[in-house]
This record gives sequence, C-alpha cells and structure tokens, in this order.
Amino acid sequence: MKDKWPVLRRYDINHLRRIAMPIGGIGTGTVSLGGRGDLRDWEIVNRPAKGFIPRVGWHSGPFFVLWVKEPTGKTCARILEGPIDKADYEGASGCTIPNHGLPRFKECSFAAAYPLGQVSLADPEMPLSVRLEAFNPLVPADEEASGIPCAILRYVLINNSTRKIRASVCGTIPNFIGCDGTAEHFDDNRNVFREGTGIRGVFMFSRGLDKKLPQWGTIALATVNKGSVSYRTNWAELSWGDSLLDFWDDFTEDGRIDDRPSPLDKKLTYAPAASLAVCVDVLPNSEKEVTFIIAWHFPNRMQWTYHAGEVKKNRNITAFVNSLYVSDFMPLTGSLRNLDHKVVKKAKWVRKNFNGDMCDMHVEIGNRGNKNEIIFYKTAFTCPSAMNLNALLGYDGPVKVWMDGKEVFCDETGTNPANPDEVRIGLGLCSKGRHEVVVALCTNKGKAWGIFLRLERTGLAKEEKDSGKYDMPAVENVSDTCGGKTDKSPIVGNWYAKHYKNAWDVAQKTADKLSRLEKQTVKFVKAFCESDLPDVVKEAALFNLSTLRSQTVFRTADGKLFGWEGCGDKTGCCHGSCTHVWNYEQATAFLFGNLARTMREVEFLHSVDEKTGLMSFRVGLPLDKAREFKYAAADGQMGCIMKLYREWKMSGDDKFLRKLWPFAKKALEFCWIKGGWDGDMDGVMEGCQHNTMDVEYFGPNPQMQAWYLGALRAAECMAEYLGDKDFSVKYRNLFENGSKWVDEHLFNGEYYEHIIKPPVSENDIAPGLRVGMGALNLKEPELQLGAGCLVDQLVGQYMAHVCGLGYLLNRKNVRKALESVFKYNFKKDFSSHFNHLRSFVLGGESALLMATYPRGRRPKRPFPYYNEVMTGFEYTAAVGMIYEGMIEKGLKCIKAVRDRYDGYRRSPFDEAECGHHYVRAMASWAAVPAMTGFQYDAVNGIMIFAKPPKGKKIKWFWSTGDAWGIVSMVRRGDKVDGEVKVLHGRIKLKKIQIC
Repeated sequence: MKDKWPVLRRYDINHLRRIAMPIGGIGTGTVSLGGRGDLRDWEIVNRPAKGFIPRVGWHSGPFFVLWVKEPTGKTCARILEGPIDKADYEGASGCTIPNHGLPRFKECSFAAAYPLGQVSLADPEMPLSVRLEAFNPLVPADEEASGIPCAILRYVLINNSTRKIRASVCGTIPNFIGCDGTAEHFDDNRNVFREGTGIRGVFMFSRGLDKKLPQWGTIALATVNKGSVSYRTNWAELSWGDSLLDFWDDFTEDGRIDDRPSPLDKKLTYAPAASLAVCVDVLPNSEKEVTFIIAWHFPNRMQWTYHAGEVKKNRNITAFVNSLYVSDFMPLTGSLRNLDHKVVKKAKWVRKNFNGDMCDMHVEIGNRGNKNEIIFYKTAFTCPSAMNLNALLGYDGPVKVWMDGKEVFCDETGTNPANPDEVRIGLGLCSKGRHEVVVALCTNKGKAWGIFLRLERTGLAKEEKDSGKYDMPAVENVSDTCGGKTDKSPIVGNWYAKHYKNAWDVAQKTADKLSRLEKQTVKFVKAFCESDLPDVVKEAALFNLSTLRSQTVFRTADGKLFGWEGCGDKTGCCHGSCTHVWNYEQATAFLFGNLARTMREVEFLHSVDEKTGLMSFRVGLPLDKAREFKYAAADGQMGCIMKLYREWKMSGDDKFLRKLWPFAKKALEFCWIKGGWDGDMDGVMEGCQHNTMDVEYFGPNPQMQAWYLGALRAAECMAEYLGDKDFSVKYRNLFENGSKWVDEHLFNGEYYEHIIKPPVSENDIAPGLRVGMGALNLKEPELQLGAGCLVDQLVGQYMAHVCGLGYLLNRKNVRKALESVFKYNFKKDFSSHFNHLRSFVLGGESALLMATYPRGRRPKRPFPYYNEVMTGFEYTAAVGMIYEGMIEKGLKCIKAVRDRYDGYRRSPFDEAECGHHYVRAMASWAAVPAMTGFQYDAVNGIMIFAKPPKGKKIKWFWSTGDAWGIVSMVRRGDKVDGEVKVLHGRIKLKKIQIC
C-alpha cells in the first residue's frame, strides 16, 4: 500500500457545504472539488464561472458513480458523493442541487493539504468504502509541471471484508464546448472514444463552433486503468428525464454501459454526454484504485475586456457599444426634460474608445468637480431591413435619449450605480437604413460614471429566433477589440496551449508522467506540512495558493503572468495586474520566481512611461496597450521597486536587474515631478496619492510613506551595487530625512496618523495622479484616513522585513504601532459592529478592522473601507506583529481569519475581497519567512534563519522561488547545529547565518 497523502486539516460532515477546492494548473482554469465529493465551478473556459455546473439532461451535472456486486449476486450503486446539505433541500421544483435524485453515501468527510484533497465516503449498505484523492500537480520552482490543464481524480475502493467484490466506477461529463457559464452556443459538439498509450477515454470537440472564440476548445475524460472499460459517446435522446433513467438502468445492470451514438449526419444543438466506466475486482482486505484524468484545452484567452463577437445565449442582442463620439462638457442651465435636441448640434465631438462594456467617463467627470453639466454620447446603427428594436441602456445620472432627433426616453432622477440593461427603451419599427442615437447624461455633480448601451431585436417568431437566421442592426464604431485598433486580434492566448495540441494530448502527456508529478507534489506538501510551524500559519499559506490556480491568474501565450485582483462570479474583477494589490502577496516570488520576474518585466519595461516615469498601475493587453490606463498609484509604484529588489536578491540575476534598473530609476524620479508625490524632494510624500483604498490621500500618511521609504532603501542598495553612487547617496539622504520626519510628525505615541494637507488648487496636482474615485472637494477633501489607526499603516515595513531591508522607522515606534493595531482594531465579536459597506465578517466572528479612531477626530467621511475587514490586510498586520516578536498576537489574528473559512460558513480555498480568490490574501505566505527568520541573498550566497528554541530540534521549510527544501537545526547553548537540504532546484550558498 502506498504512503497516504499528508493532511493539514480535516472537515467533518457539518463543515462541507462551502468547500470548493480549485483543481487545475497555474493559468489554466480549474474545476472545484466540493466538500461532499461533487465537481462544481467549472471555470476552465477562459473566465470565472462561480456556480456553473454544465448540465446533463434536466437535473444532472457531471458525476461519478460506483456500482458493486457481491459474491451473493446482490448489487448496489451510489453516486460518489456524500449527503446533500439540508439547507439545499428546498426549491420551486424541489432540490436544485445537480444529481439530487441519485442515491448517495451517508457518511462523508473532507481532508486537505492543498493541492491534495481527499473525500472519504462510507455507507452501511455498501460493501466498499471509498476515498477520493483529487489533485493537480503543484511543484514550486517548476511552473510547467504546475501549469497543466487537468484534474486528476483517483477513487480508492476499500474492501474491509473477506470477500472479493466486483466494482465499476463510471464518470459522466457533458461536452459543453461553446458554454463558459455565461454564454451558450452548442454547434454540433461530438464525442469519440480513443485509445492512447496507457490511456483510454472519450475525446470531446465541436464540429461547428468558430475556432477563434474563447469558448472553442476540447475536453477529455480518460482513465489510466487497465482491464475492462466501457463507454458512451452520447446518452439516449429521451423526454421527461428518461435519458438519466436509461443510463441508470444500463449501468446498474452489470456495471457496464452501452453506447447511444448520435447519427453523424445530424447536427447536435445540445451538449452530448460522455461516459466512461472502469470495471475492477477488489480483493478481500485490500484497496483498488480507479484513476481518471479530466483534461481541457481552450486556447483563446482574450484581453482583459472582450465582448464583440462572443457567443451569446441571446443572439438577438448586439455587443455593447464601446467606441463612439463623446461631446465636450456643457452646462445644464434648465431641466433635463426641457433639453432640446438642437443643443446636440452645438457640441464639439471627439471619437473615444472604451475598455469593456461601459462607456466610462468617471475620471473626466470626477475631475470637473461639483458642477451641474451634461455630456453627450453619439452613435449610429444601420438596419439591413426593417426591424423592431429596443435600446438597452444603463446609466448613473439623469439621462435623456434621442433617436434620429426624436426623444425616446428621459429619466430626470437617474440611478446609481450604473448597471447593464437597466431599462429597455422601445425604438419601435426601425426602417431599413441608418439611424442615429444620442444619449445626454447629466454628470450628477461629479458622481456619474457613464453609460452602457446595446440594441435588442424584438418581435421575432420563436422558430425564427431559435434558428438564428435573421438580420441584426450593424452598430457603427463598435470596436472589435474593446477600445483598440480593429486590426488587432483580441486574443492574447494561453501559455499552456503552446505545449499541448488538444485535451487528449494533455491527458496523454499527463498520464505518461503522472507518477513522477504526484511524487514531486507530495514531496513539496509533505515537506511543508512537516515544518515546525503553527498549523494556522501553514494552512493560511498553503490553502491560499489556490488563488494562483484560479481564474484570477493567467499566463498569456508568451508565458508572462498576469492577474485580476480577484474574480466576480462571471467576470474578472479589477483588471491589469493591479500593482497596489499585487504588492501585498508573497507566494509567487517565493515559490515561482520565474513567474514573478515576468511580472516585474511587464511593470517596468511596458508599464513605465520612459519620459515621465509614470507607471500605469493597471497594465493593458495586448502589451502594446500597456500604458493606456495612464494613472499612477503611489503605493503600487513604490512597491514595484521593492519587488524588483526582492526578485533580484533571491535570484542573483544581475542581467535581470541591469535590464530593468533604468526604468525603476525613472519610476522613482517620478515622485519628484512638479505637483508630484514628493514634489519638494524632502523624502516625505505630501501630494495627491492614489492608493489601494481606491481613493486619493492628500498629505503625509504612514501607509504611502512606508512604501516610499522602502522604495528609497531598495533603490539605494541597487544603485550602490550597480555603481550608481551619486544616486545611491541621494536615495539615502531622502530616506533618512523622510524616516526622521515621519517619526517626529506622524507618530502620536501609539500609532502613525495621516495629516490631511489639501492642495492649493487642482493645478497643483500633476497629470496622472488623480484617478477620480476619491475626494471631489479639494479644499476640504473627503474620504481620507486622518487620525485613524490603520491596519496596514506599516505595510512598507512588512515588505522591508520580507526583503531584508531592515527598519524604515524607529524600531520602538514600529512595535508600539503594531501593538496599537491589535489593541484597537482586533474585535472578538462583530455582533454589534456597524458596517456601511461589504461584510466579510459577521456575528460572533473575530477579525482585525481596517481602521479605528481611538482618539476621536474621525473624518465625517473616512476612506471607504474603514469599517470593513479584509484578510490580506489582516495577514499583513499579523506578519508585521510576528516580525516584531509579537508571536501570540500575530497568530491570534491569523487564526481568526482561518476560523472564518471553516467550510461551513465559507470555503477554505476562497478568501474574497473585491472578488473571489483575491490576490492580496496570498500575503499569508509571508508568515512563513517571518516565523523562521528566513532570508536568501543569491547575490552574495547567504541564507539566514532565526535562532531555534534552546534544546529543541526544529525543521523548517524554505523556498527562494527557484529552489526549495528544509533546514534542520538544534540549539545547544550558544551553538547551533544544522543541515540545509535542497529538495528541488539549485542555490548558490557560501554562508548560513543564524540571527
């Protein structure tokens, strides 16, 4: 019997409902293993798809089922899942959980040490118990082994009796190519049985779907087992749910299935189900494994925002208008109701392309201040024939619409926020030819953002609509690339697609090296889990690695790593590898150094304006659009300089540093431009500072200042190494002056405060600094931190410790500030807590608040999130506490997070902020080097660890991004004996320091 997988945490039957463990590679998408053994959240088609389960017939989804036959001839069958939670029993037509009508195991539990998930199933009526072992390879420092588009499911059949049991395991997956969880268009999908080298299974493809669509691709369901295999390339086409009845009767008769093939000359407009059954004998008091590989290959990942030409469930609706004419701002002197179309003729127009669905003008509108103005949007469409149309409009201010000069809609109150398709405006029967649409939007005194607009064909007969054979209006100026040039393809591709021809190729190549991949994965997880660290630290660090595998993260065809901030249910949330969010996470750098370095290359080589030094904190795609966003974030830009230092030190790659240094230097000099963050070059950021709170701070504050000081220290070290001595001295002087000033002026004896310092005028703010999401009143700016005790006021110090840059501020003040964060921000019970925004903690749960005001002086409108709780910020503060020796308090904060993600209330593998699988939560990895004192300087070949406790032998996991292993140490008096083992990769090592 092979060694069992390591387990870090176990979940009983009462803590399974929310568990959804993503299985898939880095940048490949995933399918999630549910707590009861089900497969949910099929997010393999280039976009998030929370809750998406492709359907088989009326009420079924993908499933695996076990059939057994005892020597007496008695047979029994169960879906390989545990009980459905009672909270899911009710629905308008009964239970809505897929496969609810199939008999299932009565007992179930879940065990995990990511990426290894195990579901244990038992039932007194079944002669076999089952352990499902599910994983996808995860090997730090090997991004290719960790980037395979597949899920491996091994059903271990356990026979504790003295009799041989005949058994069969059958998996069923619909061929849902053409459906990504939002759009659906099945165009002659087909399944074929294939045999490869050591694998057999069903290959799924589409004969009719456009091969340039993001939903086009292939899927495979294969087994590596030898022996008896049967299959179906389709299920019987029967009514009233009898397709499932036919399957069940067939399979439960003898554990085998007979095919129900579809005629080749018939075009299929649904998702044909593929089934694969493996028959085995399970000997007495033994185990038998049945292993399946689910593989996928969807090569056409699109740029951040892509809509034109997508498959649509409703073909009778056009793409969103995202390229049109926009007027200058005009004063609104009377009521919008009385606004005449003649005003349109006086407007000055400019053609604008927008990224995404929304014609978003919030930055321009916000910069206009508290004015009562209107702005016009103008587009046109051509009808190839007469047709009935609706305009689908979304808006967030008073609005008026004309078609061909005639008013068709007016809402003087408006809505907020804007959502797509808020109103359907009947345009009536539109004649053949060209028609013009003008939308007037009131800026709502600076609060409006923009509009959504598309057209809907109405009045179609059912047969006509179902056929898809009807004319649609052609909207002028709709960009095929969401705001880019129309000659550019919106496809940025997937790196994994360059390594595999199709899903069958994925399955074959994975099967060929499955044993080795599993051993490498288990070796990593075992080494990590056996590390002498608190379980909550290991759990927070390891389980949040699932974000790297989610749709939050992807690799384009050139191999570079990009990411959203997180994922909405159906779309990515906040595009552009946002620097001020990605700054916090540490997992990528410490586990996949090559991938981290590609992110630094994008930030400096593509996102930095060579003339000004402004780094777009959201990068555009393709990379020729990298700087289209044109806004800088103070924390984001400074953090990238610190990350460059981190990547250089841990890799020792001088060539990498020299290539990026000129751009990093320019990015730091951007601080000193007129009207910039530190325009007077005194080492203190006082200007307009857009930041991760999604607003602009005005005046010196600890959060931005700590990042700035960290960037100055990192730049000083890099400049000195490269022989740029004059700049090294300059950076040092600025650092010393800024550090001293902050301790003298911002530290109030307990923590660091924000001194609000409004600009003299808007002209004193340099271009690119004011995004427009914050204060409208520059004389008395709202949405500021002010006198608050901020949870991550020392985030730059956190990063400095991780990078080995030492203290940025007075050491005693740093510790006192973190003591104050715990004292004032940690709340044991939130039952009485008021929160006006999102709730990530409720009831009797414990957490660290974003900010409190223990000394009063709270601004009337503080920064938006001050009453919230977010795990990435909690980890940042907790790690800071650990670095300052406040171990107990730091661990208490981490435990409070993980107690909330217990499987019953929330998934242990999905820490949300602005979306699921939020990147900032991977700050949790920093607790590992913080607890062990680990640092690695590949430039000088030095590895550092903290002193182990006296008389106790310890074993710690370490990683550099390019290698990993364990260190074993024992301390006897003042002497420390130890051994460093490299389990993967190579390191340069001249000296080991114990501090």
